[in-house]
Amino acid sequence: PSTARSKLSPQRFTLPNGLTVIVQEKHDRHTIYVRGEIASSPAFAPPGQEGIGRLASMVAPFGSEHYDFTQLRKITDDIGASIDLGQTFSAQGYARDFPTLLGLLADGEEHPAFPEHWLALQRGQLANTVQMENNISGNMVTRAYLQNLLPSDDPSLRFPSPLTIAAISRTDLLVYTQSYWRPDLTTIAIVGDVTLSRARSAVEAAFGSWRRAGPKPSITLPALPPAHTGHDFVGTDANQVFIELGQPAVSRTNPDYDAFTLLSEMIGGAGYFESRLWQELRQKRGLVYSVSSELRSDKDRGDLEIDLNASPANVAPSIALVREQLNRLRNEPVSAIELASAKLRLISSALLAEASARGQLAEILELAQNGLPSDYFATLQSRFANITPADIQRVARQYLRPDDLIQIYAGPSGPWSDHAI
Repeated sequence: PSTARSKLSPQRFTLPNGLTVIVQEKHDRHTIYVRGEIASSPAFAPPGQEGIGRLASMVAPFGSEHYDFTQLRKITDDIGASIDLGQTFSAQGYARDFPTLLGLLADGEEHPAFPEHWLALQRGQLANTVQMENNISGNMVTRAYLQNLLPSDDPSLRFPSPLTIAAISRTDLLVYTQSYWRPDLTTIAIVGDVTLSRARSAVEAAFGSWRRAGPKPSITLPALPPAHTGHDFVGTDANQVFIELGQPAVSRTNPDYDAFTLLSEMIGGAGYFESRLWQELRQKRGLVYSVSSELRSDKDRGDLEIDLNASPANVAPSIALVREQLNRLRNEPVSAIELASAKLRLISSALLAEASARGQLAEILELAQNGLPSDYFATLQSRFANITPADIQRVARQYLRPDDLIQIYAGPSGPWSDHAI
């Protein structure tokens, strides 16, 4: 990893209807991979129809205006391909069948049929799923965390219920997709044995006629409030306490994103043994069963989450040590070795993802959706090389707020049931 460099060099274009396409040529096999996403906002769901986007994606694969479910399956089976439709859609198969796959995708996204028989089955299934999700402690913790993190009027807090799902009709789905499944909200990533010119002509032929009336709707979400304390408790029969801590952080397009990503990696990473919280809470003291951190960001906003679980007796000292380590990062520069290790892990992870076509799809789609340059991953190593311990400390001082953490607990009762620790 110290010498390897990303070989991704995607090229992108935009159709007259606003659809964005990014293409990575990969000629080692005669295959093609396509993934598309229609950008959305929870504000798009009409009041009383929360969950409509999710239901639309569940029913879309069962047929479009020109291809019913049986026809879709027969066409893809005959050519050894696979296809999926919905707000996120995809296809993979042989490169020679690229136009056929795009045609199926285009018809499914522009003309979803939502057959009544399949709608009734999927609507009932989703209503039952939502009912179960509303009683799963992990989902309850996530919901409580969002209710404490986000503004009270944030559309992301409009959660679906079995009643809102049951109220959605086929007409509602058609109106919704006519309004919000739009080419100017859609990004398509293509990886495989195809040239840019062939990709452009094939996408134009399949998707070029897709039109929707009216101006492009905004998907911008409200800014997060400043860091603040928050607390909630979910009682369960577990014999350990699951804890989710968090605070606002940087957006995906913030100039400090790279440095904050490294900072999160050093705080807890994906439960890495080298991270500070693992070393201090688990390795040295045995206070927790697991601990990790994650920076979750999109174009508008981001938050830092720290997850850990511990026996009831170790909850208070664990929270105290988390605060202590966050304060250390604010007040003391990290070592050059610690920073270099974090850089190596993140660069290695990106290179490993690039080794597969699906990994490349995910990476180039991320570039297009966030307006990032095509050489983003190719320059990752050089950008990281310029980040110093002083930069990490500056970012930690600017963003970390150890005394203003949202705290959500799940498990047996204790002092954390009634108040933050």
